[in-house]
Amino acid sequence: MKGFAFCALLLLAVGSAQSIQARSLAHEVTLPPVQGWQITATRKVSSVSCAARRRDTEGQRLYLSARVIADREATWELQVTTRLRALLDVAQATASVLVEDTPVATGQVLALGESTGSQGAGRYVRYEFAELAGGVVAIKPASAVELAAPGLAPLQIGSLAPIVTALEQCQRDSLNPAFWNKAVTLCN
Repeated sequence: MKGFAFCALLLLAVGSAQSIQARSLAHEVTLPPVQGWQITATRKVSSVSCAARRRDTEGQRLYLSARVIADREATWELQVTTRLRALLDVAQATASVLVEDTPVATGQVLALGESTGSQGAGRYVRYEFAELAGGVVAIKPASAVELAAPGLAPLQIGSLAPIVTALEQCQRDSLNPAFWNKAVTLCN
């Protein structure tokens, strides 16, 4: 019985060590900016993510990413944090991405509270759209994208076409092993 317990513990320790190592190592490449967006590609054991961030443009911070796991389609995510907006009497509400007044994705808007910073005091909310995949087809060619939620004025974020195209190119480029030659190894 003691031998069985020892073998079980040994297998658990070896398996855990490999799992911890696999989760902790990632490779990251920073790509040239595209129209104010900073793009990074991150490769982990079973996935590649290409993400773009645009900071403080008219009080907005935008984050758009595409993540591919093995042979599946990309999972797209959009987050927009904006100041000078507040949800009234609720902590979160349903939100929509609109293209030409037509909803193309549904998510949520969260109240982040108030903050005082370099741009003065302000209220903040964050729009989160975790499942954009189908909406990207409509978002890419649109000249403007709008975010809508009950109790908030519509938020215009302009065209996302250049950054969607850049992230799609990042995904294609990441399939080439030479793409990762300039990668930085990270522990996450």
